[in-house]
Amino acid sequence: MSRHLVTTASDRRNAARWLWSLLVFALLAGATLAAWRWQSDIANTAREESHIRESAAQTAEIRNHLRLQGQFLRSLQAFATASGGQDPAAWQRFTKEIDIARNLTGLFAFAYAPAVNPAQRAKFLAAHAASGQRNFEIHPPPGNELALPITFIAPDNKDLRSAIGFNLLSENVRREAIEQAIASHDITLSGPITLITDQKTRRTSFQLIQAVYRPGMPLNNVAERRRAFSGIVLCAYHVDEFIASLSHNWHSQFGLKIYDDGGNYRPDPPVPPQLMFTSQTASEGETSEQILHHEIDFGGRNWILHYGQALEPAATRGLDTAKLILYGGLLASLSLALLVFHQANQRQRAERYVRRITTDLRQSEERLRLANAGSNDGLWDQNLQTGEEYMSPRMAEIFGIPATAMPDSVAAYIQRIHPDDASKRRLALRRHFRENTAFDVELRIIKPHSEEGWVRVRGEAVRDGTGKPVRIAGSVSDITERKHFEAALLAANLLMQSVLDAATEVAIISCQPDGLITVFNKGAEKMLGYSATEMLGRQTPLIIHDPQEVAERADELSRELGEPVAGFAAFVAIARRHESEQREWSYLRKDGQRLTVALVVTAQRDIAGEICGYLGIAVDISERKEALRELQLHRDHLQDLVAERTIRLDEALRQAQAANIAKSEFLANMSHELRTPMHAILSFSELGKDRADASNHDKLAQYFDRIGHSAQRLLALINELLDLAKLEAGRSNLNHTRTELLALIRHAGAQLDSLLQARKLTLAIDCVTPHSEIVCDPLRIEQVIHNLLANAIKFSPAGGHIAVQLFASQLPGGQPDENGKIQPALGIRFIDQGLGIPPDELESIFGKFVQSRLTKTGAGGTGLGLAICREIVALHRGTIVAENSAGAGACFTVTLPLNPWTDQSGQHE
Repeated sequence: MSRHLVTTASDRRNAARWLWSLLVFALLAGATLAAWRWQSDIANTAREESHIRESAAQTAEIRNHLRLQGQFLRSLQAFATASGGQDPAAWQRFTKEIDIARNLTGLFAFAYAPAVNPAQRAKFLAAHAASGQRNFEIHPPPGNELALPITFIAPDNKDLRSAIGFNLLSENVRREAIEQAIASHDITLSGPITLITDQKTRRTSFQLIQAVYRPGMPLNNVAERRRAFSGIVLCAYHVDEFIASLSHNWHSQFGLKIYDDGGNYRPDPPVPPQLMFTSQTASEGETSEQILHHEIDFGGRNWILHYGQALEPAATRGLDTAKLILYGGLLASLSLALLVFHQANQRQRAERYVRRITTDLRQSEERLRLANAGSNDGLWDQNLQTGEEYMSPRMAEIFGIPATAMPDSVAAYIQRIHPDDASKRRLALRRHFRENTAFDVELRIIKPHSEEGWVRVRGEAVRDGTGKPVRIAGSVSDITERKHFEAALLAANLLMQSVLDAATEVAIISCQPDGLITVFNKGAEKMLGYSATEMLGRQTPLIIHDPQEVAERADELSRELGEPVAGFAAFVAIARRHESEQREWSYLRKDGQRLTVALVVTAQRDIAGEICGYLGIAVDISERKEALRELQLHRDHLQDLVAERTIRLDEALRQAQAANIAKSEFLANMSHELRTPMHAILSFSELGKDRADASNHDKLAQYFDRIGHSAQRLLALINELLDLAKLEAGRSNLNHTRTELLALIRHAGAQLDSLLQARKLTLAIDCVTPHSEIVCDPLRIEQVIHNLLANAIKFSPAGGHIAVQLFASQLPGGQPDENGKIQPALGIRFIDQGLGIPPDELESIFGKFVQSRLTKTGAGGTGLGLAICREIVALHRGTIVAENSAGAGACFTVTLPLNPWTDQSGQHE
């Protein structure tokens, strides 16, 4: 029984020890998990905030870089407008003022391309040949469409010269961007393209494009801008070089992918976003899930930026603070639980052990707190009395020293300060010790491999009762990236100033939101007579404007906007709401002279989207306005003269038409009266010839024979004249039926075979269409064929060749049928090897009694045959035209519709 009680008590004590151990472990493990969770939340929150700031900063830098390039493109557009764009020497001088590699980082090339219409192309190419560019050509050939060949590109090198003459409208992505630039009157961003110089490497690129317009032409809507369009300026970029030119380190904590999501006009069906850039290749590892998403809307297109956290190799992953707390806390909890279990009966010793562990933990927590507080800076501490020194590991990282070679003294770090900045550190430290001024100095350092960096050194001395420094401690911050950004910003500002100074024919004035002038370029000085010193920070644009004109504009805006507008607000009220405004204003020079200018005012915004100022760009249009006024006066006078002459011409035309109708009706009615005497003359001439032959009077028979031939010719003339009169008067009835046109041609050739053999001519009839049937009057159409073929025989040289071609065609000039479609037709082409027709007579030879000056040989002909042919063809709703063959001779082409008497239902009228 007692043994059982003892065993029970022992079990209870063992259970109590286990219970206490488990309780201690549970409490400490719970506290560890809570601390781990708390520290993890803090780290995650800090990491998320850091990612948001970093991605926003990177996105803003890309957007600002695009805007900076846009400003440069606008300066190119202003230069092209001011100089006309056609002077290569002016472009070369402009290019020499710009250091692309230094001032325009990321820019691959910029170029100018004029608009060349088909009618101006020959003159354009001739001008380039005359200027020494004999090998200049437009490629690919534009056909009968508008072309935009590149005529200037910079920088000048062998690869870029291959782009000279390239027609930018020959490729769909460039064409879409150019069309949008013309329509929007603003900078346009193209989709992903491959530059001409990258056809082998296929590097992804894009272009910024802005249209150039003819000065003085209105640009209020898309139609007016298309009429005023004279060319484009563009900037070309490789996407990878453009991103690499930015100051951010894209391989630090993010994997960046950029997609092009298309322009404002979405295709149907929609096209997925196109990948333009990725910051990691397959060999560098893939990017984890997307954690942030940004978009950049610029130049009419949308870029989507995906930021993903780059995966680190397992070998490079370390233990963060939260994991250290978790592992260390669990290990400490387990150790304490074991100590409680094993030393439950040794309470005093356990308490001492716990106090020691607690003290160690507090010291570790204090060191951990200090390490967390200075995680981004290196810490240093010097005891000036004992010489004891402390440097945190972060110091070695900042100075680029491996952890295995970390110096053991502050002096080793001081030796790495740039020699030119060593005196600056000593002076700042001496003043801090003597005058107790702040010890805060920025220094250059020399890292291993001669790499240069920047650090900010701060410190504070601890003094004894007499004020003597006995100890000094401080921190070192890495500011290399900040210094690089400041240098890039300074370069951008210098570039912008050089661009502003180069625009000497354009006044560019920038103001603060309150109107105080901050930019006054050389062009403004030249235009207005004021110097920049007189204007910057001292005046507002009110000094160069007509006060009465400003007051009238302010009253107009007050009524339009429903709020009071006065003073400087009259210039920017519209731009404040709509980003920009273009308007004509009057400028007053310093000497009192008045100028008329076209002024564009644009609101400038910061990263947050708030207005930080206004930019005004003005072009002097005084001479243009005066020329337009004089032109208007001449045009009004010319309109009066044209109206008066039109009235006289209409009256003369009416009288001529009436006379022509009367003549045609007279000749048609006189058909019987004219022919009857001629038949009598022919009959008596034949009778007289027969009797003269019977009585052997040869001389008399010859006279009667001449009378007969002359009467036959006169009768033929009368028949042709009467036939033409009937056709013109509309009294000729057509008997239309389905007719094989090829059979008519062969029949006419057979009738004229004797003439062909007499002149030793060959006739070739070529039919290149399987269907030669049309609806027509076969007698009239055979009359046309016979007349044209007879003319070809008459004017061809002996032993020559005549070709007749029958082919499928359409009505020339795009004549629509009743259904609004192009009407199918058959064409007949008569080609001879004669003298041809002078170019100025190709239309006049179809007139009545008209013969070509080259064919007036006295061999016969009335000059009515072609006029009759045209009337017959016109009655069939067809056309007949004359032209010269490529070699020698004339070519007459007759085009007849397949069925000119078909209504919309397809039935005959």
